[in-house]
Amino acid sequence: MTIPFFRSGWPAFALGGFMLVLLVSPVFAAGETAADEAAHREYGPWFSSRLGGGGYWLDTRPSAVAGRWYLWSDVGGFYRSDDDTQTWQALHQNLPDGRGDVTNIRALIEHPDDPDRLVVLTGTRWRDVGGVWASDDGGQTWDKTLTALFWGNADGREFGRTLRVDPDDPDTLLAAGQEGVWRSEDFGRSWRKTAAPDGLNPVDLGCDPGDPSRWWLSSWSVDTWTQGNAFTTDDGFYVSEDRGETWAKIGHEAPREVVVDPTLPGRWIGAFRGEVRESRDGGRSWSALSDGLPRSDAGASMNIGPAQVQAMTTTDDAVLVANAAGELFRLPGGGSRWEPIERRRVLAPAWWFGNTGDATHAAAAGEGGWVHYGKSAASLSVDPRDPDRWVMTDWYAVWRTEDAGRTWRYAGDGAENTVLHGAAVDPADPDHVLVFMGDNGVLHSRDRGRTLRKLPMPGAPLYSNVKQAVFAPSDDRVVWAIGNTNPGQWESSTVARSTDAGRTWRYAEKAGLPAGLAQQNFINAIAVDPSDARRACVAVSGPVGSGGGVYETRDAGRSWSAMNEGLPNGAELFTANIWDAGPELAVDGDGMLLAVSKSDGSVHRYAPDAGRWSAFDRAPGRPDAVAADPHRPGRWWLACGDAGLFVYETEDDTGWRRVFDRGASSLAIDRTQPGRMALGALDGVHLSDDDGRTWRRADARMPHRHFPVVAVGHDLIVAGTKGNGVFVAPWH
Repeated sequence: MTIPFFRSGWPAFALGGFMLVLLVSPVFAAGETAADEAAHREYGPWFSSRLGGGGYWLDTRPSAVAGRWYLWSDVGGFYRSDDDTQTWQALHQNLPDGRGDVTNIRALIEHPDDPDRLVVLTGTRWRDVGGVWASDDGGQTWDKTLTALFWGNADGREFGRTLRVDPDDPDTLLAAGQEGVWRSEDFGRSWRKTAAPDGLNPVDLGCDPGDPSRWWLSSWSVDTWTQGNAFTTDDGFYVSEDRGETWAKIGHEAPREVVVDPTLPGRWIGAFRGEVRESRDGGRSWSALSDGLPRSDAGASMNIGPAQVQAMTTTDDAVLVANAAGELFRLPGGGSRWEPIERRRVLAPAWWFGNTGDATHAAAAGEGGWVHYGKSAASLSVDPRDPDRWVMTDWYAVWRTEDAGRTWRYAGDGAENTVLHGAAVDPADPDHVLVFMGDNGVLHSRDRGRTLRKLPMPGAPLYSNVKQAVFAPSDDRVVWAIGNTNPGQWESSTVARSTDAGRTWRYAEKAGLPAGLAQQNFINAIAVDPSDARRACVAVSGPVGSGGGVYETRDAGRSWSAMNEGLPNGAELFTANIWDAGPELAVDGDGMLLAVSKSDGSVHRYAPDAGRWSAFDRAPGRPDAVAADPHRPGRWWLACGDAGLFVYETEDDTGWRRVFDRGASSLAIDRTQPGRMALGALDGVHLSDDDGRTWRRADARMPHRHFPVVAVGHDLIVAGTKGNGVFVAPWH
């Protein structure tokens, strides 16, 4: 397959106890073009929606080919630019379908003498074991050459590099992972394990340019689970004196990253917690080297303080560092005091969702408050062809300077790294699409999903994580949503309602809902009555009868009451984890509700005439999402992970019948075109034109195909990914 590369290219106020959020229309700066001209965002019929937000961009690397750069992230795969970082296109869609491990990237490297030869380290602690992938044709095809733990999303992933070339042999690689250090002498085609210890969480691996036989390895502490087992490591700094064959632990405190003074090869400079230090004895002892750097992180949190240095690089005559607030400093070779690099401007296109800190951009984009630029800066790279061109990555974006750090420009066009919870196509407006996600809240589009704009809600609920948004079947102007209570929280514990298709929102009073919301009780599913837009039901985690269970409102969210009669008292039916897939609650046109439990696979049905729940046929697999057919009351759909998709016809009463026999986690039924359905499956999007009787796979060139969340309507398919934002395509 040929990979094309192309040219570059809401305030809130309180009202009557509710928060009202005003939606600001997209603003484009002079000379900007519409998203439909962004050819680098095309993957066959799929278009990568323009947003530019979220995720963690871990590193960039320049190629031996002029103008070419590589970029990778913790959950969003890896990208290539052929125009000096102005635009990007994904490469990871060419890896074989996996369970998500192929999009968690810890490192990428290019052969020094052959730019078509690439190696990447992939992996995550939550799904299948990753490993090493090698390509000999510039990323068009890949072979897996080692299965081992290389976590692209572990603590410390934003620090140094864990895959390096031996400076004396371009075919020899060293790769550090959670199971130790591996060595390849044929550029990633075969591997053998060195004598490094197991049970590491490596954050930096490097070679002393003054002595190529001496290598260092820094390992960060972590306490987690992987593959069903506990995994715990301590900080540690290791050195090898024989090119990485054997290793000795020489320190218990691990630097985040180490570089070598370009003018003094024996001088190592390391970024530690809260300070920078130097070593002149191969890392055995360290002394302070923080003169001129910020020394206090008062009031800072989440690794965003100015005293946290976590991006380092060198020029021919100096060391450069970026702290976690995006401030840069320069240390002249052999020097002892850091010099601040004055930043004059940060420029970004008006469509970028974030706040650069620049007043002009903030006004044009309708963004204010939290400054996104430079937050928790992860990497800093110098263009080998231009010493004044640097590239920096952070939590939100990629940035480029052409004047040695004085002016920075957004450089992430085409690179999307957001995690989607779902999407909805407005049944009344073919151009209007809502998407909801982790980290960035609710976004909307007025051009069929091609350009997305955030609904800014500073200091209000639904600011960051939004789990679900539903258009009311009886009134398309009404939208219900559930999400987090405070900015930055990874939970779902509040309800919002819009009466103008999502332009403005009012937040529920919560009267009658459990007092423990956002502490021990969480809302991860909402179902709206098809005949009454004022009535909705939510599923709440925790023991039924002690906060958990199902609650309903009949007055648009002003008051709530428990409706748990018939549910097993004390059972914890509903999930508390926002990252679990789709809704656990659905309601059909007759007012019947179905509730599924992801914890034990039980299913309960609520009969409105009886006013109580009763046990229903158990799920035939671990349920991920339940849906009621909007065109046929009494028909229910259940996506059950690896077990597939099932349908239950109440009038037949023959139990759950499987209609799709591969992994399935998300289902969308087109309200605008009966018979059409889209399924988010293990290997991408599948489509049906005949009510699920037959299925066909949508074009497989969409990146990040692993279990997407889907929406359909008005001949449009919307696919939300777990790390590459949103893709849209025409129904075909």
